[in-house]
Amino acid sequence: MAPLLDLLLPPACVACGVTGEVMCRRCRAAMAAPDPGAFIAVDGGVVIGDAALLAIGAMEHRGPARAALGRLKYAGAARACGPLAAAAAPTLARLLELAG
Repeated sequence: MAPLLDLLLPPACVACGVTGEVMCRRCRAAMAAPDPGAFIAVDGGVVIGDAALLAIGAMEHRGPARAALGRLKYAGAARACGPLAAAAAPTLARLLELAG
């Protein structure tokens, strides 16, 4: 079904709108991981769960990431989920290493 849908409605980058891919290479490359030193210790009085040792953003909320998140949240652009998850995965894996 997806190839037929892509033929009828070609995908456009959820960040910049360029036709061809759900997220173009330029926008994927521009999504920045947060500074590794930016991990924030959770305040001792605010416990969300046993494993809540650190708070972290999966990516900097600017540029293509901000545009894609906005389209996902406000325009229902579900196609943005895959590229955003792929961009967030390395940072979240690092968080699991630190929390483990």
